[in-house]
Amino acid sequence: MLEMIVYLIFSIVFGAVACFWGRKFYFPIMMLGAFVLSVMFCLGQFGFNWKGAILGVASGVILALLARFVYKAGLFILGAFGGVMLGMFIINLLPKSMGDIKWVVTAICALVLGICAVKWCDVFIMLGTSFQGAASVASSGCFLLLNIGQLKQFVYADGMFSTLAHLQDYLEHDLMAQNPALLISALFILTVLGFLFQLSQAQKED
Repeated sequence: MLEMIVYLIFSIVFGAVACFWGRKFYFPIMMLGAFVLSVMFCLGQFGFNWKGAILGVASGVILALLARFVYKAGLFILGAFGGVMLGMFIINLLPKSMGDIKWVVTAICALVLGICAVKWCDVFIMLGTSFQGAASVASSGCFLLLNIGQLKQFVYADGMFSTLAHLQDYLEHDLMAQNPALLISALFILTVLGFLFQLSQAQKED
């Protein structure tokens, strides 16, 4: 259970930094976001084991380096990452009868926000990092708030990777489906506060 608590605390701290200081720490946040997304994807595709972890880390390092040194690609990745997270929130509100077509929504959100990030880079960096950070804080914070006394129920016997992967899946899907009003309200409020704070800091620097 310790790894779950560490993971949740890290998600909240990372999310808060991204939400309120994303413009200042854009490259580290972008690289870490690309790395984490790659690791979680590989664990989901190749299994919650050391093989999936090694493949995830290797591809995550490559993706993070590309995001850092190819600036436009990095902007697109940041926007697309925010689009994926937005799409996941949206599809949880759609009827299950829509089936796999729901994932088209996520793909469209990722593509549109990725293009917008490249076109309006400075504003989108602030908006994208605010949204990305708010999503991390909202999901992990609300999960802890709602399940603080029953965390053991989310620990899987087959190891740390399985526990963390299932936890992430729960945060992205079931938590939102079960508490849409709470998650959407927290996400909206934190995104607005983070964006306004970053905007005020940018204006002071100018």
